[in-house]
Amino acid sequence: MVKQLFTIRELLDDGTRLVGMYILLVVLQLLFSFVTWLVFLLLVNLVSLIPIPRLLIRLLIFSIGILLTIGTFMALDSFIGSLSDRDSLINLVYANCAGIGWGVWYYKLDIKAKEQNITAEEI
Repeated sequence: MVKQLFTIRELLDDGTRLVGMYILLVVLQLLFSFVTWLVFLLLVNLVSLIPIPRLLIRLLIFSIGILLTIGTFMALDSFIGSLSDRDSLINLVYANCAGIGWGVWYYKLDIKAKEQNITAEEI
């Protein structure tokens, strides 16, 4: 009376395909993230050399981190095509941006004020 919707073989084939897709996405995201972190570290080092107040340096690093995070997800999205569940991707972007933003404001950036000719009041 009850008709079986899927055979065991179909379920195993779908499961194997999904696991393969997951592994591919993880590898792609690792590659994109690695490149993003290299660019981020380079930009942080360049920005920290600019003789401006520490608050402005943190704001610049915060903005760079957020933009690079969004760019990484956009690159992944354009590389693999349109996902059917775009809301989940947007939630991941928000979560990663929040983590990057929190990390920038929490991290104690070592800026040598003597080398930058900034007064103690600006720091």
